[in-house]
Amino acid sequence: MSNKYELFLNPTSEFKGKPLWAWNGKLNKEELIRQIHTFKEMGFGGFFMHSRTGLATEYLGEEWFELINACAEEAEKLGLEAWLYDEDRWPSGTAGGMVTTEPKYRLKFIRLRTIQADEFAWSEDIIAAFVCDLDGVSYTHCRRLRFGELDADTYGRTILAFHISEMDKSDFYNGATYVDTMNREATEAFLRMTHEKYKQYCGHRFGKSIKGIFIDEPHRGSLLDGFGITNEGKEWHLPWTYELFDRFREQYGYDLIERLPELFLQHEGRSVSQVKWQYTELVLQLFLANFAAPVQEWCTQNKLILTGHVLHEDSLSSQTAMIGSVMRYYEYMDNPGIDILTEGNRCYWVAKQLSSAARQLGKRWLLSELYGCTGWQMSFESHKAVGDWQTLFGINVRCHHHSWFTMAGESKRDFPGSISHQSTWWKDYKYVETYFSRMGVVLDQSTSVCDIVVLHPAESVWCQIYPGWSSRLSATGEEVRKLERQFRETFHWLAEAQIDFDYGDEGMIADKCRIGKDGDGRPLFIVGEAAYKAVVVSGMLTMRSSTLALLELFRESGGTIIFAGEPPQYIDAVSSQECAQLSAQSVRGPHEREFLVHACGSFRYVQVLERNTGLALTNIFCQVRRNGDDFFVMLLNVSTEEAYDDVLVHVRYEGEVEEWMCATGERQKPCTRQMDGGLEIITRFPPSGERIYRICRKAADHLPVQLAYDDVAEVSVQGPYEYRLSEPNVCVLDMASYQLNGGEWKSEAEILQVDRSIRRTMGFTLRGRTMVQPWFANKYKKNEAEDVGRVNLRFEFVVESLPTTPLQLIMEKPEHVDLFINGNRLPSTASIGNWIDSCFEILEFPFELLRIGENRIELGLDYHQNTDLEAIYLTGQFGIRLEGSRKIMTSLPETLESGDLVDQGFPFYSGSVIYKLPGTTDLHPEAAIHGDPDSARLHLKFPSFEAALVKVHSGTNFPQIVAWQPYETDITEWVQSGKTIEIEAVLTRRNTFGPLHLNPVYSNAYSPDHFVMEGDRFSEEYKLVPSGLLEPPRLVLRKLQH
Repeated sequence: MSNKYELFLNPTSEFKGKPLWAWNGKLNKEELIRQIHTFKEMGFGGFFMHSRTGLATEYLGEEWFELINACAEEAEKLGLEAWLYDEDRWPSGTAGGMVTTEPKYRLKFIRLRTIQADEFAWSEDIIAAFVCDLDGVSYTHCRRLRFGELDADTYGRTILAFHISEMDKSDFYNGATYVDTMNREATEAFLRMTHEKYKQYCGHRFGKSIKGIFIDEPHRGSLLDGFGITNEGKEWHLPWTYELFDRFREQYGYDLIERLPELFLQHEGRSVSQVKWQYTELVLQLFLANFAAPVQEWCTQNKLILTGHVLHEDSLSSQTAMIGSVMRYYEYMDNPGIDILTEGNRCYWVAKQLSSAARQLGKRWLLSELYGCTGWQMSFESHKAVGDWQTLFGINVRCHHHSWFTMAGESKRDFPGSISHQSTWWKDYKYVETYFSRMGVVLDQSTSVCDIVVLHPAESVWCQIYPGWSSRLSATGEEVRKLERQFRETFHWLAEAQIDFDYGDEGMIADKCRIGKDGDGRPLFIVGEAAYKAVVVSGMLTMRSSTLALLELFRESGGTIIFAGEPPQYIDAVSSQECAQLSAQSVRGPHEREFLVHACGSFRYVQVLERNTGLALTNIFCQVRRNGDDFFVMLLNVSTEEAYDDVLVHVRYEGEVEEWMCATGERQKPCTRQMDGGLEIITRFPPSGERIYRICRKAADHLPVQLAYDDVAEVSVQGPYEYRLSEPNVCVLDMASYQLNGGEWKSEAEILQVDRSIRRTMGFTLRGRTMVQPWFANKYKKNEAEDVGRVNLRFEFVVESLPTTPLQLIMEKPEHVDLFINGNRLPSTASIGNWIDSCFEILEFPFELLRIGENRIELGLDYHQNTDLEAIYLTGQFGIRLEGSRKIMTSLPETLESGDLVDQGFPFYSGSVIYKLPGTTDLHPEAAIHGDPDSARLHLKFPSFEAALVKVHSGTNFPQIVAWQPYETDITEWVQSGKTIEIEAVLTRRNTFGPLHLNPVYSNAYSPDHFVMEGDRFSEEYKLVPSGLLEPPRLVLRKLQH
C-alpha cells in the first residue's frame, strides 16, 4: 500500500486533466510552445489539439501538421500527453465539410408532408404516398396510393407524402452538411481525408508522443426532433441511408415503406409501435457498424487510443433522438467518454451509464468533457462541485472545455471561459488538478463493489416517437416524460440511500449476458466482465424477449429480481402479459422510494445518517471500492448549499480506518467505533464536501489522530483595508456610435450590435458560432476579404479626475485603424506588448490628451466580411464609476472596504486584489496563542466573497489556498510570529469579457448567443457580477475538545 499511497500523493500524467486546446486563430509555433509550458505549470497531464471557431491556419494543411508535430515533440519533452482531435469544430465525420462536398455522403432523411387531398400533386421525388384520416398524429383508414393515383376516395382526406430529403447546408460545416454516418463509404472518406493525412504527416508519433485521438459528438441524425438541422418542418424528418429499406426487409421480414405511416404517426392513436422500435434499433446498428466500428478499427490498427463522446447522453429522450443507446457505442471506444455541459447539470446517470458499460466491457479510462458553457465566473469551488460527482461515479480522465489559443475576434465568445493563461487564476489551478488526480488514483487502484443491475429503459422511448415527440432533445409528451421521471427517481432513490448499481442496456445484455454462480454457488447475472446478484426492473414500458428469457433463467436459478412499479406491458414493443407473470414470481412493489430501498437493502454496504436524529442524509452519495483485502469508501455531499456537521457513517466492513485527503495528500485517523459486523465513523460534510476512507487490517503507523475543536471566540476584521492590485485597473469601452461610408452618425449601441447592424446593411453573414471558418474563407472565399466600406466608431467616456500616470489603450489589430483621441491623432499605433492574451495589443496612451469632462476615442477602418469589430479597453491607475452605461474615470480609492468592488471603482477589474489586514494580534485578546499548539488554534474565516479563490499570504511563506468550503484557514503560527497577513481575492474575467449586458446577469449556460441578446434579455446598463470580499473576514479562536 505504500507504493499506492505514493502514487496518490504524486499522481502521474495519466491521472491529470487534459483540456481541449482550442486552436482558434492564426497559429504561431512559439506561442503554442509557450502555452504547453503553461499547461504543465497548471498541473495538466496533456492536451487535445482541437480546431475551434476562429481558426485561421488552414485545417489539415501542411503548416497544421508541422505545428501538430512540434507540439507533440514539446509535450513529450515535458512528460505530457499530446492527443489529436478528428474534426474542424464538431461533430466528427465531415473533415471540416470536405467529406460532404460529395452529395451522396450528406446526411439524409425520410421527410413526411401531410397535405390535404385537394392540394396534393404527385412529383417524382415522392417515394410513397398514403391517404388516411388524420387527427393530430393519430391516423385511421389508411391505404397506400399507386403513383399518380388520386380518386374520389381521397377527397376531403389527408395525403401522407414521403420524400427523401437532404440536410440543408450550413456555414457551420463551411457551406456543406453533416455526414451520413450510416454510410460506410462516407466514413471511409472521412478516415481518408482526416486520419490518413495525420498518418502521412505524424504517423511516426502514433502510440508514442501522440497518444490517441478524440471523436466528438457523432450521431446518426435527429429522430423526429429536428435537432441540428434547419430544414422546413424539421421535426418531420427521420434519418435515412441508401441501404435502409433493404436492410429492414432483410432483418424484420417486411417492407418498411408499407409501414411508413406507422413509423411516423400513431395508428388508431396507439402510442406504442413495434415498427418504431425496430427502426430505431436498425439505424443504431447501421450507425455502429458503418461509423463507430470502422473508426475504431482504423485507430487500433494505427496504435491510436480512441476517446471522446457521442451526442447526446443527458436523458432517455436525448439519446433516443440522436443515437438510440449511448451505452452500446462505448464498446467502440478505447477510453469512452461523456459530455457534461454547464455548471448546474446534475444528470448523474450520464456518468453512471458510462461507468456501467465500462465495467461490463473492461474499460479502464473514462473521460468527461466538462466545464463547457459555464462562463468566466466559474470559481474553483464550482470546478470542484462539477467534477466531484463525475469522479465519484467513475470519471478518471478530465477533459476541460476548454483552453483557448487566442481570444481574437469571435473566438473570445466561444463558450467561455478559457481554462488557461487568460484566466487570472491559471497559476493556482494546479491545486484543483492535483485534488482530482488523487481521487482518480483511488478509483484506478480499486474496483467497484456493485451487486445490482438496473435495466435501462431507453428502448421504452424508442417505440413511442412521433413528429415533435421531443424538442431540442427534451420530451414533450406526458408518456415519455413519465418514463424520464421514473428513470430519474430510480437513480435518486438508490444513490440517496448509498446503494450502488449499474445500468444494463438490453442490447448489450442480449449480446453479453449469461447466468452463472459465485464461489459460494449463488446465482449471478453476468454482463460481460461484471456480475450482479440482483436485477431491478423499474420504469420500463417494453422489454426485449431476450431479456425476459434471461430473467426467467436467473429466477429459476434462485436469483433476485425486483420489480418496482408496473411491470412492462410489452415484449419487443408488442402487448404482452409475460412480464406481469414474471413479476408475480419476483420481489415486487410500487414505484416508491421506501419499497425500492428496502428491497435492495441487503446490497447496501454503507449508510449515512444525521447522528443526533438518525435521519438518512440523502445528499450524501457513496461508492465502495475494493483493493485486495482493503476497501475504500468514497462519500460526497452533492449539495452545494447544505452542510452536515454531525454525521454518522455506518460501514458493513471491519478493520482500521484511514482518511485520505485529496486536497493536501495527507492521511489521518478519523473518529471511529467498531461495531458487530462493521464500524461507525463520525464526521462532517461542508457543502460539496468529500471524504475518502480506507478500511484495512492495519492502518499506517504514526498517522495523526483527527482532533475536534470548539469555537470559543470570534471577531470580525473590519476595514478599511490597505490594498494593491496585481494588474492595472481597466475600463471597458464597448458602447459606440458609428458612421458607415460617410453617412449619418448612428446613435450609441453595444459594439456587437453595431457590427450586426453594419453586416445586415451590407448584406454580410453575421458572425457567431455557426460562421464559416476563417481558414476556409481565406482559401475559398478570398473575394470576401476585399474592402467594401469605411466605418468610423466613437467611444465616449467622462473624466472626473485626470490620471497622473500613463494609460494604455488595448485593442485588436491596431495596425488596421486610424486612431484619434479628442480629435488628436494617436502618435503611434505600434504595439508595446500584449495584455491578457496575445490578440490584445497595448498602445501607449498619452494621458495629456485627456481632459476633464467628455472624452472621445475615434477609430476609422476599412470594412469587409471578415472584419471584427470588438470592444477596446483603457488600463491604468484610475477608478471607474458607472452611471447607467456611462463610464466616469475617477482617482483610485486610497483604501477598500468589504463589499462589492464594482461599487468601489473597479466595475470591470478582473485581476487579483490583495487586502492587507490590520495587526492581527491586536484584534482579539486571545488571538496571540501560546503553549501547546494543539490546545487552541486561530482560524481566519471568510463569510462571503466572490472570486475564483482566496489566498492568504504572510511574508515570504507559501500562501494558504481557500478554494472551497469550509472558507477558512489556520493562521495560528503566523499570528504567533507576528507576521502581517494579506488576503488575495483572485477574481474571474467575467466583468472584463462578459457578457456585460445579459439580463438577468446569470444564465444556466453561456454561449456566443448570450453576447448578442436582444429585447428583454439585453440591458444597455451594465450587468456585472459581484467581486471581492463581500463581508469582513473573521478570526475564530478554537479550543481542543476534552
